Parts: sequence; C-alpha cells; structure tokens
Amino acid sequence: MSARYATGLAALLGLAVLPLAGCGGPTEPPPPPPPPPSLDLAVGESAVVVGGAQLSEMTIKGGPGPREYAIAVQSASRLSSGNWPMSLAGESAAPAQAAAVPARRVRSSQAADQPGGSLASRDLSSVDLPALHQISELVMRSSARRELQRRGARPARGPVTDPEGSGLAVSFRTSRRVLVPAVGERRDFLFSVQPDLTVSCEDTAAVINASAKAVGEHFAIYRDLQENSGFTAADYAEILAALEDFVYPVNTSYFGEPADIDGNERIVVLVTEETNKLSGASGLTFIAGFFVPSDLSDSGDPEGSGTSADGVCATSNEAEILYLIAPDPDGTYGIPHTVDFTKKTVIGVSAHELQHLIGAERRLIFGSGDFGDLEDTWVDEGLSHVAEELTGLAAAGLSVRSNLSFFEIATNTEVFNRFHLANFSRLGQTSGCGGWMKSPEDTQTIVLEDPSGCSGLRYRGFAWIFMRWLGDHEGPAGSGVVPGSGEAALFREIVGGGPTLMTGIPNIERAVAEVGSGRSWEALLADFLIATAADDRAEGAPPRTQILTWDLPDVFLGLHVDEGTRQNFDVPFPLEIESLGFTTVQEQFSVRSSTAKYFSLVSDATAPDYEIRLLDTAGLPITGDAAAQLTIFRVR
Repeated sequence: MSARYATGLAALLGLAVLPLAGCGGPTEPPPPPPPPPSLDLAVGESAVVVGGAQLSEMTIKGGPGPREYAIAVQSASRLSSGNWPMSLAGESAAPAQAAAVPARRVRSSQAADQPGGSLASRDLSSVDLPALHQISELVMRSSARRELQRRGARPARGPVTDPEGSGLAVSFRTSRRVLVPAVGERRDFLFSVQPDLTVSCEDTAAVINASAKAVGEHFAIYRDLQENSGFTAADYAEILAALEDFVYPVNTSYFGEPADIDGNERIVVLVTEETNKLSGASGLTFIAGFFVPSDLSDSGDPEGSGTSADGVCATSNEAEILYLIAPDPDGTYGIPHTVDFTKKTVIGVSAHELQHLIGAERRLIFGSGDFGDLEDTWVDEGLSHVAEELTGLAAAGLSVRSNLSFFEIATNTEVFNRFHLANFSRLGQTSGCGGWMKSPEDTQTIVLEDPSGCSGLRYRGFAWIFMRWLGDHEGPAGSGVVPGSGEAALFREIVGGGPTLMTGIPNIERAVAEVGSGRSWEALLADFLIATAADDRAEGAPPRTQILTWDLPDVFLGLHVDEGTRQNFDVPFPLEIESLGFTTVQEQFSVRSSTAKYFSLVSDATAPDYEIRLLDTAGLPITGDAAAQLTIFRVR
C-alpha cells in the first residue's frame, strides 16, 4: 500500500483560514500547522508530498540494513511553457555508516543471456531518420492546422450515421464522392505540401496521377505513375495484408472508425515520390509519411457543391489519405531508400498516421467541431505512438499488462524494429538528442505546438510512456483486439474529447473520470513519474508505481547489450538519477511543467534519518504556480 501526504488549500496558497465568529465575539486562534512529514516506508511502498509548506521540511526515516530510495521532484503545473527553479537541500541526522553506492544497480537480465542476431541501429550514415521524420511530420501538420484556422476553413462534412452508434447524423458533400476502387483504376490527387513543409490552401505543389495497385476491405493502395517502380505485386500484397490484419483493427478498436467522406469505402494509401522530395538529399529532413488535416476540409470546388472562397481550402482532396514514401534506391528524389527499408517503414508509419486521421475525424466530422478543436499536440502524438506499440503487440501475438521482457519482445526482430524500437529510442536513447529519460526535467512535455529540436523528440517519449502507463492503470477491466485489458474504452474517450471536444489535460481528466479512477492530473502524474524510476525494482510494489506492460529495466539492458543498438543505448538504464548519498547536499535545478528531476538515496548499511527541504532558489516555499510535489519510493 502507499501513503499520501497533502496540504489543504490554505497551506498551498500560504493562507490561514479562520473560523467565522459572531459579531463582536472572540475569534479562535488558527489551528497549528501540520507537522512536517516523517516518511517511514517499507520496501515497495511510496509516498507523495504536496504543497510548498510540506515540502519545506520532511524526514525520511532511517534504520538498519541496506536502504535505497528513488525520489521524483515534480512540477505538476499545467502551464505548457512553465520552467520552475528549485533548490533541494539534504542532510543526515547522523553520519551514515557506509558510503553511498551507485544510484542504480545493474540488474541481470534474460536478454543479456540470449544468443542470436542483433537488432537494427537507429543510425543510417550518421542520420537518425526516424527522429527526423517525427520532427518534420509535426512541422508540416502544425502548418496545416494554422493555415486552416487562419482561413476559417470548414470540415468537409456536409447523410450518414456515425459508425460508433452515437446517432449523430453527418451530411457529406455527395457530388465529389467516388466509387469503390478496383485494381488498375486511376485517380488524381492534389498535393498541398510545399518544399518547405508548409501547407497551402491556395497553391498545389503537384497533381498526382495514380493507379490503384492493391485494394482490400478497408484500404486502397495507389501508386504515383510518374515513376511507378520499386514495389512488386507481392510487395503491395504484403503491405496491404499488414494494414488489413493489424493496422486497421487495432486503430479502429482503440480510436474509432473513419468517416469515409469521399464514399470510396476505403482509406487511400498513396505511395508517391512527392513525399520523398520533401526530405531532400541533404539528410537534414526526413518524412516517411503523413496525414494532412487539410484533406478533411471543404474544398470549395463548385463541382463538389462547394460554397464559396471563404472558409474553404482549395487544395483539399476531401478524402481520407495517408501519403507515404516510394522506394528510391538511387536517391533520385531525395534520401536513398531501398525497397526493403521502404516496405517496413511505411507499415509502421501507417499505424501512426491512421490514428491522427481517425482522431481528427472524430472531432471534425462526427463531433461537428472545427480545426481549432483538434487535440493538443502532446496528447495526439502520444496516442499515435501507442497505435504503433499496439499494432506491434498485435502482430507479435503479445498482450498489454504482461510485463514484457527484452527477450519476449525482441524475439520477432522485424516486428520490434518496425513498431517498438523508435518508441524506446524517443524514451531512453542516450546518444545524440537522447530520449526523455536522458534529461526529463528539461523536456517540454505538455506541448500545444512542436517545440522543435531535441525537445521535439523527447516529449514524444514522455507522451508515449505516459499514455502506456495510463492505459495500464485507468483502462477498464476486460480485453479486446490486443489482449490483456479493456483499455480501448479509455483511449476512445480521449480521442473523442467528449460532448464539448475537450483537449489536453482537462480531456485526460474527463476520460479518467468516465472510465477510470477519477483521479486528478496531479495525482496521476505523481504515480506515473515515479513509475519510470521504480518499475520492476521492488517486490510487492504498488501497481500504480509500475509500468505493467513493459519491464523497462530489462528492455533497456537488452538494448544496451545488443550489438545492433548498444551504440545508441550506451548505459544499462537511461534515466538520469542523481545520488544524494545520505550526505549534506545543496542542489539547484529547474523542472519544466509536468515532468520531474530524479534523485536517489542509497546506503549499504544502517542509514540515518535524512532531512530534505525543497524550496525555491531564494530559500522560500515554492510558489503555488509550480504545483510542486515529490514522490518517494523505497526500492530496498
């Protein structure tokens, strides 16, 4: 079980609340302040301390035998741009009887003992292509959103019934609707993304004449005829099978059905060199595929019963489309891509981008919202990375909440590389930009827009593992397309945004209130942030302090040991944990909103009581705006 210490509103705001008295009568003195927290935790127990006054003085009780604690100093602020200076002072009540040991012990791992081949490295000629893709994709989609809002563009809804059964009637524009495609049929598409990754509603970068190469129950794969080489009929069949067997059932189960605004009863997957051209030959930009929300806008085309030039996006295809790169072994159109690399990449990218498309349509089409009602960036990206993860688990026949080891997940190397490796890179890679765990306190996490640069990658690692932890603990009981949980109900709540199309943290809280525990953001964050440090480190730990789907220490040790990935995971566990060592310390640092700075206390013998004071850098209680809180977990 876990203990929780929290101040009331008065203590949080630094106010004294006096009881009302009769006119002219005596007033009672204010109640004494609560005593400083004294935390005496058993192995596996955790405690949360909240509020400036409580954080200003607390004691961690010592005792005989080895002791190890993980501490997450947090800001639970909801301000996306917040950055809060803090000062942590620690002092032993008596000298420790043993020197401190390293903050994190190296675990043995089944992964380290497994023979066999190695996983793929994320590097390609010193260019991290998956990382570049994530930055570039969001730059482009953010540009489209700004363009659509600037023009006041209307979604292309204009009678069908919501397949989710809500009873919402959605009127689509009928004269632009097309027939169910057959292999060999041609169709023209407008390509609105400019070479600088901006999206224009006025200028079409290209008109793509394409032919349907493979048609399934839910997807139609089209190939740009300007080149029309690279993939064979067998390649198209393999891609289509992966889309139909795993990508579609996982995405629709977890996030909802697409709307089919063009009436072809299929999602268009468009393989085109125009996508390759966006990367260029320099290797400084890379886009593997994308969905652009402008395709869901009213185009204003008179032949499509468009209205007027106001409130439209003329470059809209009024269709559900995923744009993907084409094979280009010689680099004619940008970065060279072999057929094998392209085939593997486009399947994983399709899982990610389909969530973006479905999420947008749940709000724009079935929710009758506008382009300002699209989900906040960090939530939307976290959901898309969960879509990748879940598709990979489905493809490998694995379950959520099953504490997967490195050996279990990496046995199918192709699935791991296609769906999981990039997520673990954004979470815990230690080379280059590094993942969120490399410098969590300095990562902008709850972003409304792409923060660009390295933080543009690290917040994705945070968003993915938070959504995974949320599904592990707030998803209802039951099972689904991916066995182990009824968590799909939670994610569908988040995607839809509820009747008022809520976004961001309020939407997370609303969804958790609908199908989960009803906890506040601050309470969710307190447990989640300690889970990344406490996962699989103590027997009998409270489940909410654990990542139930993954054994994180085992997976990262496996990535560190594997010859194909060790260059990018050069330590056994990537989380930066600074040791206080039961010594007198004074640490100054800053913590961005909704993330944490991590510390440890470790002793191999009898440990003294240890006093901690968390203040601002002026030595005063931390302002309420920072929403400071601290979670401590006893490891041993």
